[in-house]
Amino acid sequence: MSDFNVFYPESHFVSHDVIDRIEELRNEFIDTTEADEMADDFIDPMDLVMSEDDWAFGLGADGAAEMVALLALESEGKGFADWEHGVSFVSDYHFKDYAREIAEDCGMIDRESSMANYIDWDAWARDVRMDYSSVEVNGTTYWAR
Repeated sequence: MSDFNVFYPESHFVSHDVIDRIEELRNEFIDTTEADEMADDFIDPMDLVMSEDDWAFGLGADGAAEMVALLALESEGKGFADWEHGVSFVSDYHFKDYAREIAEDCGMIDRESSMANYIDWDAWARDVRMDYSSVEVNGTTYWAR
């Protein structure tokens, strides 16, 4: 089972986490409803537009809400060219640290340099963020490209 939960995502995650969690929930839904002959008549777990009530039939209320939120995130996320290969999402509150890590990892500034204390990291993060698109996940803004 994945550690990813759309209601409590980490400061960053990748699209693979979303894809894997959707698959886990879909399989759980299939396992739960497999024995119910009525389910075959009106529920298709491959139908990604099923309502939250339909998903609740096999996942319960919490699982259904998570599935609907994940499918909405996937729908929006598929607009990114690398969705299937791995798009990274960084939370707004973590983005400044992420931008600083980029500067350090790319050799723009030495991690040990005292110059790092004089850099306006908020301005740097704002400039880096221009290359990213925002996505809302349960009220938290994430940046991806």
